[in-house]
Amino acid sequence: MEEFALESLKKFVLVIFRAKPKAPSANDDENIVASARFATDAKYVNENASIRIVECHRQVVAGLKYDMKVEVTNGSNVCKVEHYEVWDRFGEKRVITSETLTSESCAN
Repeated sequence: MEEFALESLKKFVLVIFRAKPKAPSANDDENIVASARFATDAKYVNENASIRIVECHRQVVAGLKYDMKVEVTNGSNVCKVEHYEVWDRFGEKRVITSETLTSESCAN
């Protein structure tokens, strides 16, 4: 019995150490795009800004929290890389964080 428990524990430990880190979410996911659009529309009202999601991670927290890096080109055709955190609580979205990342530049 002890030997079985030890082998089971070894297999469990191997599975944990082989586990991959949390992968970024697909940037073409409609919920991610909707959250990015919600955040940028709140900041760039009436500017018809275009966006490209550079990176996004999502976390389940009584809804979903999206942590995104987004390239935003505003109505003046100026591109900026911005960081947003959006909390989607069952369809009700709220921007938690919005900041321009001055150390990064757009890929375009």
